[in-house]
Amino acid sequence: MKKYRVAIVISILVLIIGYIVDHYFNPYTKRISWLENEIPKYHLLERKDSIDTKIKETFSTHGFVYMTVLDSQKITIGVSRNGLYEKSFIGDFVQIGDSLHKESGSDTLYIYRNNENYYFILGKIINEN
Repeated sequence: MKKYRVAIVISILVLIIGYIVDHYFNPYTKRISWLENEIPKYHLLERKDSIDTKIKETFSTHGFVYMTVLDSQKITIGVSRNGLYEKSFIGDFVQIGDSLHKESGSDTLYIYRNNENYYFILGKIINEN
């Protein structure tokens, strides 16, 4: 009977220690918590919006790209893909320093980099074979 009590106490201690290690030291848990706090700060770029600025910071997750631009505005763009480019998903494509341009009422986002221009359609997959 005493062996079972010791086993139960050890099991409970292992569970508590496991929870503490996971909760406080797991980088994935910390990233999820950061994302849950950070993502609501970003405005989803829509057809009605216009933008003409440069990217200051960027990260992507689950197909969405999140960007802070020069005026410290935070914007996000949903899953957009253009098969003409090697990095066809917009989250993989954009870089710090890229210029962004989008007219109000248009769903086309233009990206300018090294005297070249590229485009993506908001929320669409285009030019796929």
